[in-house]
Amino acid sequence: MTVGAAMVSLIALGTTSAQAAASTTAHPMNCGTERSYQFGSPKSSRIGMVPPSSAPGGHTLGISLTAGTSITGTISGSLQTEESAIVASAKQTVTASIALTMTASVTYSDSWKVPSSWRKGYLHAGADRDTVSWNYGHYGAGCKWVIVRKGTAKLPYHIPAFWSTKG
Repeated sequence: MTVGAAMVSLIALGTTSAQAAASTTAHPMNCGTERSYQFGSPKSSRIGMVPPSSAPGGHTLGISLTAGTSITGTISGSLQTEESAIVASAKQTVTASIALTMTASVTYSDSWKVPSSWRKGYLHAGADRDTVSWNYGHYGAGCKWVIVRKGTAKLPYHIPAFWSTKG
């Protein structure tokens, strides 16, 4: 076949010679060759920030958390005054310092009714976060997953979190 005939057949198929010459990597078992991440199921972990409240079945429990931030600052400067009454032309340096405190707070609360069939229930308050395992890899011979790197991602804590447990 001549080059001209090859070009005509490629044009008829809707491709160019560059596309026909480019080799595509195809796994012999069609399981793919791209590298990617895989993730496990998220697991939740909690931290109690205050002691839980408890009650027997049928009672309602309530718990509150107050989150606050205090900002304290100091303003200082130098003040020169003349004391003409005591010593002529004497100057005294006075340092003025003012302490400033501002507080901002938010209260989060939740209530929960302990099921009457429970002997005792607990209402907890604190923070929770998800942890998920991951690995990065690709498919190798026999379509087996080949792990290149792996680890655990601990996501930031979410505050506030409320949860209940059976006692």
